[in-house]
Amino acid sequence: MSSRARWGARQYLLVFLDALIGPLSYLLVFYMRFRGLPSANFHAFEAVALFVAVLGVGVNSLYGLYEEIGSREEGLALSVTSAFLVLVLTMSLSFFLRAFALPRSVILIAWPLQAVLYAALRMALGQSVNESDVVRQRADSIVPEDVLRETAAGHDVVLEPDLVTLLLSTARIVRLPDGVALALSAHQLHPHQRILRRTIDLVLGLLGLVALAILIIPIGLLVILDSGRPVFYAQERVGLGERVFRIHKIRTMRRDAEQGTGAVLSTAGDERVTGVGRILRATRLDELPQVWNVLRGEMSIVGPRPERPELYEQYKRSIPGYATRTLVRPGMTGLAQVYGTYATEPDEKLQYDLVYIFRYSLGLDLFIILRTISVLLQPSKARGREEPIQSWSHSAR
Repeated sequence: MSSRARWGARQYLLVFLDALIGPLSYLLVFYMRFRGLPSANFHAFEAVALFVAVLGVGVNSLYGLYEEIGSREEGLALSVTSAFLVLVLTMSLSFFLRAFALPRSVILIAWPLQAVLYAALRMALGQSVNESDVVRQRADSIVPEDVLRETAAGHDVVLEPDLVTLLLSTARIVRLPDGVALALSAHQLHPHQRILRRTIDLVLGLLGLVALAILIIPIGLLVILDSGRPVFYAQERVGLGERVFRIHKIRTMRRDAEQGTGAVLSTAGDERVTGVGRILRATRLDELPQVWNVLRGEMSIVGPRPERPELYEQYKRSIPGYATRTLVRPGMTGLAQVYGTYATEPDEKLQYDLVYIFRYSLGLDLFIILRTISVLLQPSKARGREEPIQSWSHSAR
């Protein structure tokens, strides 16, 4: 039996148990706080029980908690953020619908309890990819007979796509007089999509600007006390249509970090990173000033991360299709940041970016935004490379 089939059987069990975890966590909190279930709150609990059960399963599905998870850290982060969203939605309905008049303390305490139970359940069931049952093949070297043989043997075949494969994945079959063909549709946003996308950018950008205004004084003081001024710095990046713009960040490295080295990627344990800078990088707070770039229209909330001109030119020369990333506005977060890490190879990040570009939808944007919250709880995602790279090519991998 394939790993997908085995995991599919456990998905049904997970859905059933997740539906129980929501109401069960509330019952446990009631018994911990009140030594029982007060009659005054019993009807409120009855009203919210089914809602919490359904909501928990729905939000967990949105966060990919019924998919294979790569690590325990990722599973815990997804569980915490999923339970937090359930908390927010439950409290919102509790406020607007008086029938959900549960004590706020019960709702708040139930959140970490739900998160722990969600994560523990997935650890117990071993929700991870079984590499022994997965056969990897590059799409540009695929042999159909080999694929058929492996799938008949019960193995999953995972294709590592090239640019052509990604393009064809969005194609539709059309009939021609002498047979069939694949037609590629133009990858352009409809006017209503562009308006809605820009509206989302402005709303989230303004919220981010408020957060920056609140946090900048304590963060700025920590940066100054740790390594002096300046607090902010600007850096050139390549954006839409290969136009160069200046991105804004909070300084996390020494002021002379690239003196004598030029543009190089950060490494694990990089001595150029300051003490406060390590915390800012791990929590992604150093990226917060980029909301100003979003409000100016130079970036979006979601899109491929903009690269530095020096590195962009290197990757463009050595990685086929790399310039395709500049067909859309760069973003503060993207599919490569959700599923990859800072140290992910540039050609692998390109694959994520191309999937985003060729399969774009507003729903995908929402998915990436929600998953980014869980990424903030995974410090390993921001860890630098194990070794420095000043130039890159396929032969270097």
